[in-house]
Amino acid sequence: LDLSSFSEAQAFLNITAVSGTSPTLDVVFQGAVDGSSTWISLGQSFAQQTGVTSVRLALTNFGKRVRFNATIGGTNPSFTFSLIVVAKT
Repeated sequence: LDLSSFSEAQAFLNITAVSGTSPTLDVVFQGAVDGSSTWISLGQSFAQQTGVTSVRLALTNFGKRVRFNATIGGTNPSFTFSLIVVAKT
């Protein structure tokens, strides 16, 4: 996401289906150090999720480009989810 024109953002994680044994979902936001290819953690993430839910996270101190990294764990885990980012100037 190119957020260079924005000063505030909210991220909404909506999980609609989960299966597997002890499934976990970790979503971490990353910023591009060089603006395009070297990504580092912004220190902002959703709490680890284990079931169907909807949660919100305020994003602050982000750079020009932001992406998210999702890590799924457990035994045969599956998550159906969407992530929406709303930003304002």
